[in-house]
Amino acid sequence: MKPSRLPMLAGIRVLPALLVFTNHAGLQGVFTNETVNFLIVGLTAAIGEAALSLFFMLSGFVLAWSARPGDRAGRFYRRRLVKIYPNHVVVGAVCLVLLVVTGGVATAGTVLPSLFLVQAWVPSVPVLSGINGPSWSLSCELLFYLLFPVLLRLVGRIRPERLWWWVAGLGAGIASLPFLSLLLPYEPTLFGLPVPFYRFWFAVFFPPVRVLDFVIGIVLARILAEGRWPAVRPRVVLAVLAGCWAVALALPVPFNFVGPFVVPVILILGTAAAWDADGRRSWMSSPLMVRLGDLSFPFYLLHWPVLHYGHMAVGTGSWSPPVAIAFLIAALATTVGLAWLLATLVERPAIRRWSDPRPAPRRPAAVPVS
Repeated sequence: MKPSRLPMLAGIRVLPALLVFTNHAGLQGVFTNETVNFLIVGLTAAIGEAALSLFFMLSGFVLAWSARPGDRAGRFYRRRLVKIYPNHVVVGAVCLVLLVVTGGVATAGTVLPSLFLVQAWVPSVPVLSGINGPSWSLSCELLFYLLFPVLLRLVGRIRPERLWWWVAGLGAGIASLPFLSLLLPYEPTLFGLPVPFYRFWFAVFFPPVRVLDFVIGIVLARILAEGRWPAVRPRVVLAVLAGCWAVALALPVPFNFVGPFVVPVILILGTAAAWDADGRRSWMSSPLMVRLGDLSFPFYLLHWPVLHYGHMAVGTGSWSPPVAIAFLIAALATTVGLAWLLATLVERPAIRRWSDPRPAPRRPAAVPVS
């Protein structure tokens, strides 16, 4: 019998969330020493995108693992929209107010795509950034949800002995994306850096290509359910991750993003899920990590506004290491606190109220006439 609760998979969300936070913290340039800022961004950029790949695979895995037999597509769509959209709208509204108050410009061309979660389909920096840059990934999640009922049925038809071949094929497809992106022009570059924007957008942001990550998660759920996941030691997973990270640091954009991390991300997800299925526990499945992992989605939505507007509030300068580190710790703590408030005041009430249609009121029984 499959366990309904996957504590290690919940706790493991904390690590990719922190990686994304660290990378975006580096972009704020809060350290006086520009080398430090450069190293933070350079060392975490590629693995930060790998963190999103883990989130996408996790999404496919968890949805497939917890799929309800006979569940209707309409009810599934309702539950998923209620899970993400109220948080997105509330955080987006706050960001829009902050943008206007701080002298930024909001246009229909940047606000509406973000509102309707289609911004990642448009190869434009202002549109992708929108009013809360990290929310671009919700464009991908929305496509995943729309396709999930069909994808789940298709993956369910794969013969068990061929599941690993499908993982290999999907992983090869992800690794081939940078080569396909070479068909797109090199110019323009991103912010004057040697980052060909259209190629970067295609390999990292374009929702249809990120479906590959999502489907791998669905296939991994079947592999685990079929008892076909091999025993992998955590130290092996860490060694593979370190090696792939080193390779990614030596590759140019967009070859350094996503592709080099396919194997370690699969190993991380599968190994953690196998531990959950076997009832094994570690510090990653402790109540604290599980609680923080449950806050990873609101944390993800809030971390950039806290960093960006928090930096503006205290002065958009740079500081000595002790002051800069204190600012980043304060920003991290603030993001966690706000994530808890968002989950408590918005996410959970919305799920309780709207995730499932309420049953029709029962009519009083007719009183027989004697």
